[in-house]
Amino acid sequence: MIVNCAKCAGAEEAHLMVAQGTNHEEVLKIIVILDSLLQALDSGPGTLNQLAAYMAHGGAVPVLRALLNGDNQLIYELLDTMVARYFA
Repeated sequence: MIVNCAKCAGAEEAHLMVAQGTNHEEVLKIIVILDSLLQALDSGPGTLNQLAAYMAHGGAVPVLRALLNGDNQLIYELLDTMVARYFA
């Protein structure tokens, strides 16, 4: 979802997606997606694996950085870890 969002929309749209995910179910979906994405990144070889390269090439980094400004602490922590490990 985040990769598709990065390819189809910009950072502002991604931030709105999280900001509008005010109901608990939507926030949980975003957390599950980010957690799964981080696990997929971690399973790749080395720090610069193919998924990270694909995400960076697809424009995901500005979207991830924009999402760091959200209100949910768990979303922030997942994104902060992802950006620090793979896109710093």
